[in-house]
Amino acid sequence: MKKLASILLALMLLCTALMPAVAEEAVYASTAAFMQTLDENDMIYTYEGVNDSGNEVLIIPMEDDEQGFSFNVTMFFTGDLENATIYVWNLINYDPAYVYEVAYACNQCNYNSTYMKFYADETDNTVTAERWIIFRDHDVAEIVGEAFGGVLKEIETFYSVLAPYAV
Repeated sequence: MKKLASILLALMLLCTALMPAVAEEAVYASTAAFMQTLDENDMIYTYEGVNDSGNEVLIIPMEDDEQGFSFNVTMFFTGDLENATIYVWNLINYDPAYVYEVAYACNQCNYNSTYMKFYADETDNTVTAERWIIFRDHDVAEIVGEAFGGVLKEIETFYSVLAPYAV
């Protein structure tokens, strides 16, 4: 009996090892288009599915080796297939005693930023960066890809303004 159970267990393990990995597919066409772009560029991301608000969520881990920090880019694609939002939460953590200095640094970033907004979140003493993207049903991957690249460029540019306050 133990031999039979061992053989069955070994067969089950072999079958699961031979099965191809099944990636979850996006529900919204806009999300699927951008996921395809990420796949084509061998970028690592996590597909979180549709959240309680009806937004489809992707999380993309990023590292800036030059400045020595890492962050996650979280993207929310809406069900109307016409826009998405990009967030970089916890860009820095800061000492609450420096909230005004950090808010001023965020204002400097906002003044010089083209499309992003930076703000000091006093609830958890972090800085968040945010960008809205509007698109229609054509060229979604290009539009979102360009916006994503812009976010990365602006994070790289403005991190040096915020870094002195990072704890």
